[in-house]
Amino acid sequence: MSEVADESKEQAEVRVRELTAANDVLQEQIAGRKGAEERFSESEEHYLNVAETATDAIITTDEEGEITFVNRAAERVFGYGSADLSGLKLTTLMP
Repeated sequence: MSEVADESKEQAEVRVRELTAANDVLQEQIAGRKGAEERFSESEEHYLNVAETATDAIITTDEEGEITFVNRAAERVFGYGSADLSGLKLTTLMP
């Protein structure tokens, strides 16, 4: 082979090694993010279980004060279902 061909082959091999290493890093990052998503999902499920079974009324709102969550105790206290309150302003219940 010519010297130019040998140099091109060597450059290609170096690039393949670089890309393989980059791919390995990306695969590790993806695995880490999937693990974080699973832990977050488990945490969210745990929170919802605690909130739903709490004996105290729990109501959450977004930044605009619109109701996003109502637990069963809050439904009993206020006499409205979660679906009835979802999206309403908190001031509907507490002026």
